[in-house]
Amino acid sequence: MNYRDYNVGDFAQDKCFREWVNSENAESDDFWNRWMAENPDKIPLINEARVIVSNMEFREFSLGSAGKDKLWEQIRHETEQPAQKNVPIRYLNIARYRRENTGIRFNVRQFAAAAAVLLMMSLFAFWLMQPGGTIEELVYSTGFGETREIVLQDGSVAILNANTTIRMQSNWAAGRDREVWLDGEAFFDVSRNEDQKRFTVYAGTVGAQVLGTEFNVYSRSGKTFVELASGRLMLNDSITRIPVEMEPGDKVTYADGYVTPIRSRFYIEEVASWKDNLLVFRRTSLAEIAELLKSNYDLDVIFEDTSIADYNFTGTVPADDPGVLFETLALTFDLTIERSENTVIIQND
Repeated sequence: MNYRDYNVGDFAQDKCFREWVNSENAESDDFWNRWMAENPDKIPLINEARVIVSNMEFREFSLGSAGKDKLWEQIRHETEQPAQKNVPIRYLNIARYRRENTGIRFNVRQFAAAAAVLLMMSLFAFWLMQPGGTIEELVYSTGFGETREIVLQDGSVAILNANTTIRMQSNWAAGRDREVWLDGEAFFDVSRNEDQKRFTVYAGTVGAQVLGTEFNVYSRSGKTFVELASGRLMLNDSITRIPVEMEPGDKVTYADGYVTPIRSRFYIEEVASWKDNLLVFRRTSLAEIAELLKSNYDLDVIFEDTSIADYNFTGTVPADDPGVLFETLALTFDLTIERSENTVIIQND
């Protein structure tokens, strides 16, 4: 087969293409993302075919003769239209992107230990000057559309997503557990200390206890989930009281109304892709994307037709420019998207 010669109808009928659209498979994702990166001029056709397969519920085996004639008429109409402009969407190999864009973070981590020592010395001196030696609380936060990297007192690194706050005591002295309170979303790269004291992140009702590991924690609007990239992690929830031991690649979700945590698997190379300025979506509903736009960018999304919220989107876009996401969604699903300050209205063309 030569996908270069395919039109929209060919893609929509191709078995491998349909399996990619309708299921989650790492090998299939790698193939199609790589193919689109090598053939960017075909991305508009891919997006149109994806709409036919997933959002228009194309099912070859269930169509009668009249349905087939109608579908082919629509496909012919679409393929005869002038080629639409190429969408500035990036289908990337996340691991390669990180290797090529980690220069700044590498320098930060090189000096993490020195920065931690200086910070602890400064905090200790400040503590001595306080009346009665009062323990101060450290608070770090980000605004909408902003991310921030912080080197903590022990040399661990916390990367805060947009609209996020973390709090901790300022006296992480030797022999004390390291505790952080999170509201929002953050990625933690925890360093081991000589005392092997636990590092605990409290998010909602969940406490995530680690020694040395990399993990992402999300906690907003009654929903908390933890994604473990490497190392060891133990979760304890004050509501379910069910301890959960996680392995790399595990995602554990706690939500209002659930009596037990939900365990699933995720793509490790894509954990916290937002910290690399990428938003990665895998069959993500537009309703979920609307929630992300509200929590991270303070944008209120209004669907003129509620059925639009059920559309599923797969793709990768820059995290620092919601406009690229809007343009991509509009082209993919044939939508009109209008933004006025903090309100976004989405409707069918």
